[in-house]
Amino acid sequence: MNLKSKKWVAGVTYSAAPTCATCHMSATERQEVTHEVGERISWTLRPAISAKLNMVRTDNKKAYDLPAGTPLPKVGDEFRGAKVTEVTSWEQRRKQMQDVCKACHTPAIIAGHYKQFDDVVELYNDKFAKPLAAAMKELQDKGYITAAPFDEKIEWTWWELWHHEGRRARHGAAMSGPDYTWWHGIYDVAQNTYFKWIPEMREIVLKKDGNEKFADELLQKYFKPIDGHDWYFNGISKEAIDKVRQGYEERYGKGALK
Repeated sequence: MNLKSKKWVAGVTYSAAPTCATCHMSATERQEVTHEVGERISWTLRPAISAKLNMVRTDNKKAYDLPAGTPLPKVGDEFRGAKVTEVTSWEQRRKQMQDVCKACHTPAIIAGHYKQFDDVVELYNDKFAKPLAAAMKELQDKGYITAAPFDEKIEWTWWELWHHEGRRARHGAAMSGPDYTWWHGIYDVAQNTYFKWIPEMREIVLKKDGNEKFADELLQKYFKPIDGHDWYFNGISKEAIDKVRQGYEERYGKGALK
């Protein structure tokens, strides 16, 4: 592993195996060693809804992550009590990480990884996190749940959906870990959305209103416009079943899916 190397360039200084420091800290033929472990990260996977991150550095040696879409200062501007010395876009941060990838992988492998990674994060964001977060906010705004955190069961369910299962899915995709991405991630997010969060939401509304009208309105407003939830409202179409059958039989043989 040659751990005494000051630069620790993958494929040059050592080639035994990658570690966390390989991707996040060590040098490449084009980059210096960094102790800013988030410098090469283009998505934040920590909050309920992921965002791509730009970075702003200031002359007091601080670095700030700003979600894409947030107005960015320019070099020389005053920012949070200091002067901006560098602005790095999420695209540039991604290129820095991809530069590390090149030590071991071909351009096609790198592009494929980021395509899968982006697709998983966007699936999680758009199908689950954004509609659930909006519905939770409306439940609180309309008085169905209190402003106090974690005093109601549905708040724990939402917390586990994004903080535990959603993070596992996103981080699994970032690390090329398919089991964590799907079976310990997106699968749990989906199952607990449909079979825990929605029933709990209906129960809360029923308890307050004596009917589920507002619950139906929330689902119509936040879930129904999303294609991935169509099965919940209309059932699984014959075309969708045939598509699943075709893929299954291509892998396991004709007649494998009864």
